[in-house]
Amino acid sequence: MFPLKFFFVASFLSLIIIIITVIQETYTPYPDLLWSYTARLIYWIMVFTLLIPFIQKIPLIDLIKIIRRWILLYSTFLFIQFIAFYLFHIIVDYSLIIGGQESRILNEVGLRASGLTAEPSIYSGIMISLLILLYLMTGKNNIITYIGLISILCTLSTLGIFLVIIYLAITNLYRIKISRIVFFISLSIAIIFILWDFILKRIELFLQGGDVSNNIKIMVIDNLFNNESLFLLGYGLVGYSDKAPPYYQALYDLTLFGNLCVIFGIPIGLMLSITVFLFTLNMRICFEKKILIILSFIKITIPNYIFFYFFLVLLYVITNKISVRYHNRREV
Repeated sequence: MFPLKFFFVASFLSLIIIIITVIQETYTPYPDLLWSYTARLIYWIMVFTLLIPFIQKIPLIDLIKIIRRWILLYSTFLFIQFIAFYLFHIIVDYSLIIGGQESRILNEVGLRASGLTAEPSIYSGIMISLLILLYLMTGKNNIITYIGLISILCTLSTLGIFLVIIYLAITNLYRIKISRIVFFISLSIAIIFILWDFILKRIELFLQGGDVSNNIKIMVIDNLFNNESLFLLGYGLVGYSDKAPPYYQALYDLTLFGNLCVIFGIPIGLMLSITVFLFTLNMRICFEKKILIILSFIKITIPNYIFFYFFLVLLYVITNKISVRYHNRREV
């Protein structure tokens, strides 16, 4: 039987979102986009709410197998793309192959592999989220983990490099052991050494004002603080289309906490951010895993991505399963 509490929570959230959207419609220049994305958000909330009871029935060991295979499959597509370009000078764009738009994988550096996603940073965010889900269940890194981490480095994404180093720091330095510290430091130095030229080019590009990705994020933040309506109630769930300015591409690319402020305004966004942060810290799991969950909120927090909702459902189910085990061990 479907638990009614999930239905009531989803309905309450949907009602609050609709009320806020009605208010945001009074000042947004793109009301059609606003309602289009709001309807999509409510639809996905309802769909994935219905999925929760079914996913809860899947044993933890089966969830581990599913995530491992997902990581391997995702990595394989990226490795094919990376090897095809750098060994055979062939551009493999999966989006074009299936009839979609061209992916943002080529720039002045060369090819920045993105696998089955539109851009390298999105791939990095999805892969690190899968690796975090796997670590939450197993509590350790293995060969599958390192395959996933290597695939992130192959994207040549600055965010990806950052995520890999922070992930390794959290999972290796939490339990202080000399071998873990040496391993982390050695691996971090190797990563920075191999990718040093690329990192320098990205820094130079940003300092010269040529980093479009970061420039449009700055525009989003600047407008948020200089427009009273946006500051108090946010941009709303507008998303990006040909009708909107180019900087709208970065509306939801500012971590979960930044996105909440962008969507709902600074006052409500800060309250929601603090709530999410405290809720995570109060989970009945070890501190190491709490920090990893917060790390997962850096990239894949865009309401336009179906993976975002699927990740939240898996995170809810997995943390509930492991919190029971953690509580039982503490009682023993």
